[in-house]
Amino acid sequence: REGLEQALALYQQALALAPQYALAHAGVAEIYLEMSSQYLPPAEAVPKAREAVMRALALDDKLARAHHALADLKWVSDWDWAGAEREFRRALELNPSASDTYILFANFLLELRRFDEALALARQGYALDPLTASTTLDRGFHFLGRFDECIAHARQTLAAHPNATNSMVTLANCQAAQGQTQAAIATLRQAVQLSRHDRYVSLLGYYCAQAGLLKETRQYLNELEAKAARQHVSPVYRARLWASVGDKERAIALLQQALAERTDHLLALNIEPYFDSLRGDPRFAAIQRSVGLAPYQP
Repeated sequence: REGLEQALALYQQALALAPQYALAHAGVAEIYLEMSSQYLPPAEAVPKAREAVMRALALDDKLARAHHALADLKWVSDWDWAGAEREFRRALELNPSASDTYILFANFLLELRRFDEALALARQGYALDPLTASTTLDRGFHFLGRFDECIAHARQTLAAHPNATNSMVTLANCQAAQGQTQAAIATLRQAVQLSRHDRYVSLLGYYCAQAGLLKETRQYLNELEAKAARQHVSPVYRARLWASVGDKERAIALLQQALAERTDHLLALNIEPYFDSLRGDPRFAAIQRSVGLAPYQP
């Protein structure tokens, strides 16, 4: 969060010096979209992102970063999947060397279960920026069931960058998919030691539940609920833990709250296993349809 806030302050300093600087407006939009759902409620972050990206496009409608930010906005806030895809393609047409556009586009396609296309884009992003693209490439391997490749590649990234917590999460997910739940827990403990990010705490609690360590899961659940009383914590992270301890009603209620908030954390419902216990519930299917996803049964 601190890094995002520092980046936002620098963009704002740039705009104080040059209010017509389209690239800085696009940067402001990207920062607010990154903070939305994670650190700020969408209702607070998204209008600021929308204003900034529209200003960037008004100043320069051929700016690739502005189309990148608009694609992100259409995806994570508007749930306009077709519009987002058009803008991703336009951004890459304007700048075919934008590694992070390949990466974001790949993550978008993963959530639509277009795994082969996503992996191809992740490879292009990786060729341009190996460290930033590593997690997305590994996610492609993961969702295609290529777990050995995913684990080997994540370990390679961590050997070079031991604090790459996103690679730890991907590694843990692949370990769990192979039935190595204890190994997944150990990997996530490392991530939580480095960063007590709500997402990592939630995932650690989920895998503890999978291993029957329900007392520990309850501790992480209580931690997130107590924090949510003081500041924004994604309802999806909390719902994950309620589902993992068998409280279906609280999990569904929190997912419905997330839907009312329009959190982008709902957009991965079709590719993540954490809510498999809720699949088949008509209320869960209604949430999937509301964000533009066809209900999926593994």
